[in-house]
Amino acid sequence: MKEQILLFHFDDEARLSAVRKALLPLHISCRVVPEEEWNRPVGALVGLETVVQEELEAAELTAEVLLLCGLTGPGIQLAVAALRKAGLYIPYKAALTPTNKDWTVEQLFFELYQEHQYMQQNRAPKHTEE
Repeated sequence: MKEQILLFHFDDEARLSAVRKALLPLHISCRVVPEEEWNRPVGALVGLETVVQEELEAAELTAEVLLLCGLTGPGIQLAVAALRKAGLYIPYKAALTPTNKDWTVEQLFFELYQEHQYMQQNRAPKHTEE
């Protein structure tokens, strides 16, 4: 599988352009996945054999989701750093794995949302001196 990034729910053309511009130096292609394909397993979107996981919980996709496909650890770090350097905050991002390749983007979003909520609730409070 070639290195690529799948983008879901990127409706703002300026943000989409900024994401593409940030990743351009890394030579990673980005593909906006149209809504009519959101019910397919995410692995199938990049040509992998998949099994539909209907019993998993799903959530309506209400935010941008970025899925890094075919990137190794260093490639993932470079991509995330490039987005951060460009000032792009995308809280719902993941790497394609053997576990999540069978999920739809709505199932993936549910898991990412739950994880994000957990991290926000368990974030250590900042100490301030008075």
